[in-house]
Parts: sequence; C-alpha cells; structure tokens
Amino acid sequence: MDSHLTDSPRKSPNCNRDVKVEYTRKDLLTSMQGKFIRVSFDTMMADFVRHEDDGVPPFSLWDGAFNGGTVDAKEALLQQEFINVVAKLNLMGPDYEAVSSPNLADSSDPSGQKPDAGVYLKSERSKDARTIWARTRMTIEFKRQVGHDPFDDKKWPEEFESIALDREANRGQIIHSATEIFLRQHRCFVFSVIVFGTCARIIRWDRSGALVTERFDYKSEPRKICEFLWRFGRMSAARQGYDPSVVEVKETDPEYEQIQKKVMNVVPKDADKSEKIEEYKQLYFVQSLAPGWLRYKVTVPTVDDEGDEDGVDHTDASEANGAAGNSHATEPASTKRKTRSFLICKPHFFVSGAVGRGTRGYVAIDCETDDFVWLKDAWRVDLPGMEKEGDILKKLNNKNVRNIPTVVCHGDILGQRTVTQDYKQLEDPNTMNPLKAHYHYRLVEYEIGQALEEFRDGYNLVVVVRDCLVGILHRDISAGNILIVTTIEDGEICQHGLLNDWELAKELPNPNTPEDHVSARQPDRTDGQGTWLFLSAASLQNKYKKIILQDDLESFFHVLLYMAIQFFPSNCQNVDQFIRRFFEASRMHQGEYICGAEKLNTMRCGKLETLVGFGQDPLRFHIPNDTVDPSNDPSSPSNGADGLPNNTTPTPSNTPSVPHPINIIFATLLSWFAAYYEQRGLIRSEQMVPNDTSSASRPRIASRKKIPALLSSLPGRKPSATTDVESEKKVIASMSRSNLDEAKLIASKLASNLDSHHEMIDLLETTLNTQVDWSQVDKVDILGMNKGVKRRKEDPELDEDGQANKRTRTSQLAPPSAGPSGIGRSNAAPAAGGSRVANPSVSRGRGTPRVSSRR
Repeated sequence: MDSHLTDSPRKSPNCNRDVKVEYTRKDLLTSMQGKFIRVSFDTMMADFVRHEDDGVPPFSLWDGAFNGGTVDAKEALLQQEFINVVAKLNLMGPDYEAVSSPNLADSSDPSGQKPDAGVYLKSERSKDARTIWARTRMTIEFKRQVGHDPFDDKKWPEEFESIALDREANRGQIIHSATEIFLRQHRCFVFSVIVFGTCARIIRWDRSGALVTERFDYKSEPRKICEFLWRFGRMSAARQGYDPSVVEVKETDPEYEQIQKKVMNVVPKDADKSEKIEEYKQLYFVQSLAPGWLRYKVTVPTVDDEGDEDGVDHTDASEANGAAGNSHATEPASTKRKTRSFLICKPHFFVSGAVGRGTRGYVAIDCETDDFVWLKDAWRVDLPGMEKEGDILKKLNNKNVRNIPTVVCHGDILGQRTVTQDYKQLEDPNTMNPLKAHYHYRLVEYEIGQALEEFRDGYNLVVVVRDCLVGILHRDISAGNILIVTTIEDGEICQHGLLNDWELAKELPNPNTPEDHVSARQPDRTDGQGTWLFLSAASLQNKYKKIILQDDLESFFHVLLYMAIQFFPSNCQNVDQFIRRFFEASRMHQGEYICGAEKLNTMRCGKLETLVGFGQDPLRFHIPNDTVDPSNDPSSPSNGADGLPNNTTPTPSNTPSVPHPINIIFATLLSWFAAYYEQRGLIRSEQMVPNDTSSASRPRIASRKKIPALLSSLPGRKPSATTDVESEKKVIASMSRSNLDEAKLIASKLASNLDSHHEMIDLLETTLNTQVDWSQVDKVDILGMNKGVKRRKEDPELDEDGQANKRTRTSQLAPPSAGPSGIGRSNAAPAAGGSRVANPSVSRGRGTPRVSSRR
C-alpha cells in the first residue's frame, strides 16, 4: 500500500471563486477517469446532430476545403486558418460565428481559463474577441500535432484516455472548458471540438460522461467537420444543449423590473425583527447579481402530497436530450405539469466538475410571492430505491421533524436525463455499468441559512451542531450540510442549526438490524470533494461500505474538529498541514483511494494529536490568552449604547491561557469511537488510552444558563439518560489499569453510547450547561493568521457565493474530486440601492439569554 497525500488545493467551506483556488486540472482528470466513451462519427451525427429537415448542401461543395494550409503550423496559425475556412464557407450560418480568443479570458473568471476559440451568436460576441463563458455555445481547442491527441484509438478501451503527460494535460484543458460552460449556463449537455494537427474529434458532454468520436482527418475528409459545424449552426438552442425550462431575463422583461424593485427595497433602521431577518437574504441576492453572470427565470414542477406531478406545458423530451429522434426520451412529450417560476443569477454554492450531480444553490425570488427562497439545481442519480430529496423532506416535514428544510416545491425536469451511460452499457451489456443515469432535478426550500463557518463562537458552534442531531440516518453529514438559520422565537431573534441535503437519508433501522440489511451507500458519493473530509474512517476504508448510524455520528465529530482547528487557538503549529494530513489525505490501495493514515489512527486509538513534527503532542484547544470578553464590561468602548458589543475584536489582557471546553467533547467522543472500532476488531484494547482532558483551576470567562434540552423531540428517548462528563473521564482513565475482561466491558459500555443520537446530544448539552469557560471571543481565523493576516472572523459579512446546499453551504473538498451547498463570501458590492445593513443581534441558543454581537 502506497501512502499518498492528495495535492488538490483545499477549498474553504464557501464556494467563493474569488477567494479560493479552483479545481486543478488533475482533479478534473480524476473525476472524468473512465467516463469517456468512444463512438463513431456516424453514431454521433445520427443520434444527436442530424435532422431530416436540415437541408444540408451537397457534400461535394466542401471537398478540399482545408487544403493548402501551413504544414506543421503553430497553434495560433492553425486556428486562424481553420476559422477563416469556417467563415469563408459560411458553415456556422447567418447567426453564429467562430471567434478566436486565446489571449483574453472572461473578465469575471479569476481562473483565467480561456479556450482557443468559441462559437457565439454574432449578437452576443464581445467586440475584443474576449471569452464570455455565459455566452459560449461551443468551444474549439487547437493543438499543433496529431500526437497531441488526448485520446488513443489504438488502445481502446483500456487506455483510450492517454496517460502521456502532454496528452493528459490537453484532456484536462477540454474538461475545464466544459466545466465552465456547465457552471455559467443552464445546460443539459455541451458539444466541443478538438483539432490536433490535421485531425479532429467531436465531443458531447453530459453529467454522466462524454461521448468522443473516433479520430478523423479533417483535411482528407472535410465533409465530417463541415457537416457537424453546418448542422450545429442551424440547430435550435435545445438541440445545442440548452435547458428549455430556463429563460434569460433581459432588461425589457417584467421580471427584470421585479428584481430591481426587490433589491432596491431598503430595510428601514426602525424595522421590526422580522424585517431585519429578511435583510440578510436580500443582501445575499444582491451579491448574486455579479458581473459576467446572467439573470434567469427558472421553472420548477409542483408536486402534491402524494408525489404526483400535474399540469402546464414543459418541453419535448427528445429536444431536452438533444436526440434526433425520441430514443432517449424518458417521458411522453405530451406530458403537462404545473410549474412555479423563480428568478436567479449567480449561484451562491456550486459543485465544480463536468460530471456528477453538478449541484448549484441559489438565493432566488419566487415570482408568485416575491419572497426570497433557496433553490437547489442538481442532476440526481437514478438508482432503484432512491427517493427524491423533496419527497424525503416532505415526509419529515409532515412528521414535524425539527431543524430541517421546509419544501416549497420540487420535481424532475421533464425529459432531461443523461445518455452517456447508455452507450457505455452497449459496450458490454452483461457487465455492471460504472456510469450512472442522472435526472435533472430542482428543489425549492423556504429557509435560507448561513455557512457553518460563520458561527459566532464555540458555544454557538456546539449549539448549531447539536440542533442537527435530529434522530434520522442522514448519510452525508458535512460542514456544508450544517447551516445556521436565523428565526424569531418568543419575540427574540435566535440562531439554530439546520441539517441540509437529505437525498441519501433513511429511517434509522432497529438497533438489532444486521448491518448487511442496512440500505447500501449511493455509488460515487465520495467523488465530491465536500464529502471526503467528513466521512468516517471506516467508510473511507471501503467505498462500498453501507453508511450506518455510527458513521453519521463520526462525521459530526469531524465537522466539529474541522471548525475548531481553523477557528480556535491550539498547540498545533501548522493548521494547514493538519488539515491536509487529517482531513484531505488519502492512500492508494489496489487502485482505490482509501482513508488517510492520520484519521484512521486517531479513530482507532482515540488519540488526537497535533500531527506536526516528529514529537507529536496531544492536540489541545484554548481560549485566546490575549483577550477578555468585552461583553462582561458594560462600560467597554467596544460596546454600543444598548450594551451590546459592536464587534468581537479582542482586547489585550494578561489572562493566562485557558483550556477550551471543546477539549472535553473531543476526548469523550474519541473514547467512544475507539471502543467502537475495537469492538469491530480493528485494534487491541490496550492501545486505547485517550488523552487526559483535565482542566483544573480555570478562571471564569463567561457563564451561560442551561440550554433547553433537544432530546424531548427525538423518538425513543430515555428520560433518565444523561451524560456525566466527569464520570466518563474516570472510566476512560481506568482503562489503562484494567485487565482484558474489564477492558472489554468498559469498551462495550463506551461503544454503546453510539447506538443512538441521544448520548451525543447529552454530551453536547451537558458540556454547554456545566462548563463555565465558553468565551464570546474564542474565534480566530487561524489560517488567516498563518498567512500573515491577523484578522478575526466575526459574524457573517454576508459576502457572496458559496458548495453547500441551501443557503450557505460549503463546497467541501477531498481527494480526487469535489462536493456540497451555501452562501459564502464574495467581494461583490451591492447593486445600486442595495443596503448593507448590519445583521440583527441574535440569541445564543433557543430560549437562552441574548448574548449578541453587532455586525
């Protein structure tokens, strides 16, 4: 087994392209591995391009069209000669133009990615030939030599994707271009052309993979490339790959005026609390109106309580799939359904990549009610037994499950299904198809939240995580799926946690149900970068392992640790390295990525270490030793007239370093997980010696009243069950002195704490209620300080963009790929008339005293 640390750059929990590094080409190559399917030119044309009414001219008109060009021309000359021929023969028709743009990137794209040439409507191209991703109909890439072909027909199918470095790099480039078009536009599929020397290929991309034609010599067979370009320039937008359920909103449209009125509606200073809550939603939407991103009206099917879809015209299935006939239609073209319309612009969350779910999350305006809502657009996997996320949520909504999204409407977009997987199956009908069918799906939810990383302090973080222990097997717990939602309860503005992304959820099985009988994990789920960081060590060891309750609970542990290491001071000297080694690392075993060594060893042995240097020390978090809580001093100049702090900037103090209460949570949970892993036969009991979390003589910083118990809302709760943290610590300490039989009994007791959500909730609530050391100024942007920028993460600045789902989600990361949703940070300024008013003061928890901070 070879040890391997993935070299993909870590993304922050927000999907802000202006702040974090984009997918690397290597990430994209990995995500597409094995998903290129070779087809003949005639198959590509017959199934997706040709139409009997096209009226194509005689092929003889194109004979010798590309003869006479420069032999072995450089790329710039090759592409210019090619584009000149296309223009001379009017191949693209009266409306379209192939534009060479190798030097000018889209001004709104910080990655600087630009294709060699793009096809545009003449009315939409830029005057300076600059790339405009929002308007690019198709890209054309040029490479100087035939040997630069990204694919190898001679080695089909085993090594069709050439592993030669330059050819692999060229493949990464065309994947990157397809990724940008999928992100910027609303597409069911995308066409592209790659020209290398005297040869070319045509590619059709969808969310399952890509169909690639056999290589052909366009100089000796000009008919092929000429026919494709001629037909493409005369196809409808739907047949070019555009989603007919999305319409661009232009300045002359009434929806454009609706957007302007909504963003110009400034919330008055004396607004009531409900209006103040709406203000941050407005700011999120204002920030989505970014340069380079178009405004759209999107339709979403409405679904009744039984899950039946009914009423209004949608789109022909054959058009939606881009097929010449109806061979790939999934529903009759005559089907009519009722829909609702929503207005969107730039996504606040997106999952990058050319394949997979391609999830994008938007703060949207409901055209009917004029309310702000959260709209999720994704390509869900079509597998037997897989419920739609909206159906799962509606069932949970009907059961009054707390702290989950409320469904407004949802449904599949008629006829929009991937087809690449069908061609893969034709290769060998008797083997299991590694490519999965994806259906285009939209879900609209009432709540709009903030990213978990916007928590105010440690107390707030633990409360939010506690709220998301809702007693349901979620199977995709991540920092991006835990959101902070602001509401009004008992007249107070409060923040609470909201658990998002429910498409993989299942009812918790009976405790006596064998693991083999638990529903299987959804294939390819770990392809997303957001999920890998937070998956349990056991599930990362085996990607086919069924996700069970203990895996979910371990993921909650990883979420807490991921936030703590980034925002709480500790004895870890290199936080960036810790994150890479603990969360992002993977190893290669028999051709598969498996869990990194540090995470696996931590969960097996119950020891959390700094992971830096040769002499690794137990990891300890502490309260910043140069700060005091300004809210304890009403006369502090940092407090406003109402006694509430204007900000959370710490003030100098000689107070000694104080251990952070979250140490107790981590040590206790690790003792449970180490015992659980031991019971599964993964380690010897004598290895299981958790770290001491003693915190004697701690000075009082800020006390809290006991928070209300969440346990009463969970089914099957034992009223007398309570976690005694001190007793747990004594049991843990005794383990090193116990004989083997006693150790087994202790391990069994500790591991049994993971048999339900209840004990973890007890632990969090007990620590919140009994520990006095919860500081209001314990949050520091550690990574920012390591980069030489000492700045504090205060309450959300409500900047823009964000890989989580619903409101402010996290686009997480991991080894070879990416995953989940939300609203993140951005430097976009509000549009004219938009207000940037501070967020309202909010209470610490549900029913607790108000301890607030101004923004």
